[in-house]
Amino acid sequence: MLRKQRRKAEKSALSADSRIDQHLGNKVYRFESVRRFMFGWIAIVLLIAGVTLYQFNVFYDATRQVVPAKGGVFREGIIGRFTNANPVFAVGAVDTSVSKLLYSGLLKYDGNGTLVGDLAESWTIDPGGKIYTVKLKKDVQWHDKKPLTAEDVEYTYKIIQNPDIKSPFRSSWEGVEVKKTDDRTIIFTLKGSISSFPHYLTNGIIPKHIFSKIDTQQIRSSSHNNQDVIGSGPFKLTKVEVKKSDDGRTAERISLATNTNYHLGRPKINQYFIQTYKGEDSLIRDLNQSRLDAINGVSNPEKIIAQNDKIVDMSRILTSQVNVFFKVSEPPFNDVNLRKALTLAVDRKEATKGLGYPVKISDSPFLDTTFAYDKKQIQKTDDINKANALLESSGWVMNKSTGVREKAGQKLEFSLTARSLDDYKKVSESLVQQWKAIGANVRVILLDEEEMQSAIATHNYSVVLSAISLGYDPDVFAFWHSSQKNIGSSTKLNLSEYSSKPADIALEGGRSRSDPSVRAVKYAPFTTNWLNDNPALTLYQPRYVFLVREPFYNFNTTTMSASTDRYNNVHNWTVKDKKVRK
Repeated sequence: MLRKQRRKAEKSALSADSRIDQHLGNKVYRFESVRRFMFGWIAIVLLIAGVTLYQFNVFYDATRQVVPAKGGVFREGIIGRFTNANPVFAVGAVDTSVSKLLYSGLLKYDGNGTLVGDLAESWTIDPGGKIYTVKLKKDVQWHDKKPLTAEDVEYTYKIIQNPDIKSPFRSSWEGVEVKKTDDRTIIFTLKGSISSFPHYLTNGIIPKHIFSKIDTQQIRSSSHNNQDVIGSGPFKLTKVEVKKSDDGRTAERISLATNTNYHLGRPKINQYFIQTYKGEDSLIRDLNQSRLDAINGVSNPEKIIAQNDKIVDMSRILTSQVNVFFKVSEPPFNDVNLRKALTLAVDRKEATKGLGYPVKISDSPFLDTTFAYDKKQIQKTDDINKANALLESSGWVMNKSTGVREKAGQKLEFSLTARSLDDYKKVSESLVQQWKAIGANVRVILLDEEEMQSAIATHNYSVVLSAISLGYDPDVFAFWHSSQKNIGSSTKLNLSEYSSKPADIALEGGRSRSDPSVRAVKYAPFTTNWLNDNPALTLYQPRYVFLVREPFYNFNTTTMSASTDRYNNVHNWTVKDKKVRK
């Protein structure tokens, strides 16, 4: 009996297990069906949502446009050192850049190279061309909120004229009487008419209430030139940090903040930083690593742009000239035939071919964009046969064993000084090879920016490859008049130390007239004498390389006289953007 009951119980249990398994199986089957159903619907919903979002984005983008936006910071890298931002003293790439951002001048250039008012509301010239009257804008303030008046303008130019100050711009202001007649009016009285005089009014104005308290002998070394700077420009100096760069060299980081009371309108960039560099390698590296937003003055920018699609080229041709200046006051370059032979031996296109970008060849002491240029009076080059003939007739005999010419026991050997930048290196190398072909042994001396400034200031060279800024007016007095050749002169920009009485008279006559056609006639004898004397070899107009990281808006400069002209509308630059409805 018991056995029967056990078998029956086991049978019942097995039956129950079977029913449970069948029930669970049905449940699982139904769950799998429901899950597949749910996942299918979820997929459909997600697909619809994705399509809808895509269509919304397409519609949104179609109804929106990217526009410049205010704010942000801008970090610019420059080769050189920061020493003095005072516009009375500032020279060199870094000093002039910082000065331009901190100070304002009476006039400035617009994007097309036309003079327009900066601090000046208006300016007039008397019929004789000797008296200029400038009216200042109302309510212009210094960074410390003090009013900027005609008294500051008068003080600035009298400081420049003071021989004890040793301003590099003093020669341009010799013999100019500066007098304020009221808080907003300044009168400049010249001894004689100088057509290019308005271009002199672009330098920065300094505050009298700051510098008049400092002894004249101490002004150049004052902390108000590089630390506690008070200007009227679009930015204010907040900090200067000196630190060691990755390569162990000293570098400066100059921090600038927006001048909210800037007379042309509050700048759209909140902060501006300038970082100094010793050379190109670290400068380019920091741009590629997004530590900088802009760099300038570098060689081979095309390579940089090709490697980084976020970098745009804002480079511009300068109204400058890269020339080879022969120091004519010393042998052997006091020999005009030697100078002419060295000039004739050079093929300008070959000399500039290594630059890797097209350049505008220059063949006259005047730029071909000015009325003083005469296409019939140009400097001839690329005639090696004539070059050799000139050397032979001058007693320079080829030593066939050395390949170097000699005269009276003296070898035709000299050094060519140039900046240690790739562009100058490449041009120098080409010149060396071309001069070697006529029996000249030339050694290149490459100097960094600071060393080059010193060499130029002291005329410590025999032959120098350098650029001069000619500007928009053909007044080349500062570069070729004999008064500008001596080390004692305030500018020393006559790098060849050229001296010619007929040339001097022509330069003086050309700058003292206002009618362009008359000035062209006056300048013609200068060109003739200059070509006959050949104090330099003109090569090409350089370009100012300015590479910027996107986004970057409102850079409207199409032509530049100097590198700092890139800042002419810096208060309108924007480095951010946003989307707005069309």
